[in-house]
This record gives sequence, C-alpha cells and structure tokens, in this order.
Amino acid sequence: MKKCIKEQLRICEKYEAEYVESPDNFKLGIAQNVKSGTVPINGLRMPVENGTTGWYIWAGEEMGTEEDFFLPLHVQHIDEWAPEIKKYLGLPPGWRFLIDGDYEDVWYDPNLLNEELEEDSDAWEENMLQEHGWYMHSILAEDIDGIHANYHTHGLKDNFNHQDL
Repeated sequence: MKKCIKEQLRICEKYEAEYVESPDNFKLGIAQNVKSGTVPINGLRMPVENGTTGWYIWAGEEMGTEEDFFLPLHVQHIDEWAPEIKKYLGLPPGWRFLIDGDYEDVWYDPNLLNEELEEDSDAWEENMLQEHGWYMHSILAEDIDGIHANYHTHGLKDNFNHQDL
C-alpha cells in the first residue's frame, strides 16, 4: 500500500471519518497562492463528480471570489504544489482542514453537503462532549458572490476556541 494512502487512512481514523479515495487521475481545484508558501493552507471537499475529487485547496485567511481563483490540478501533481496536504485527501466529502506548520485543524462541515444536524445544536454539542470530549459546529455566516463564509467553533470541555475561516 502506498505510504500516502496509509497516512490518509490514519487521518480518517483519527477524526473518525470514512475514507474516500482521491484517485491520482482525478482533479482538484487549487489556488495559485498555495505554491507561494502562504499559510494557512485550507481545504474543503464537496461531492465527487465528473472526474473531480471535490477538493478545493487555497492558502491564506480568505478564499478568493474570482471566477479563476481555483485552477484544475490532477492529484498526481500535488507534490509539486503542497506535498503536506496529501495526507488529508482521503477525508470524505463534507470535511475541511486547515494547516499551518505543526498546527492541524480537521472538521466536518454539514453546510458543504447542505445537510442539517439531526438534533438541535445544544443536544448535539452535549452528545459530542460526552462521547468524544469535544464538539464542532458550523454556522453559515453570509453569502459572498455565491461563496459561503463559514465559521466553526470547537469546544474542548470548558475551553472554547473560536476561529473564523
């Protein structure tokens, strides 16, 4: 088994996510700024369709709104752009990541799949705290030129960290 697939499986196991392959001959959308060394690097995965992985990758605090912000790139060429993201490409649609050096944030975002939480958010957060010792939820903040800005919140028992993406 290729080393990168083993790393992808470890990431999926760590975050209790199903593994969904990103085949080398499929494309992802990637922003030119990823090559520049700008951080953090962000990724989100939409549903797989028509020879694309569903992945959109960009660097920096904000995702661009320009029509040509994302360039198509075959997965097999990701090492030339950002080899450090390869291990996240096995996460399934609906998942996001943000990395900056040793910092790693990985979470499920139901907004990417237009899903609603099955229970109210307070009950869901309490359930996640009891089962896993943490919770995360996404809130649709605004729609900017057809691109949704999402905010996520991670709760770690009594320590709450808010960060907007």
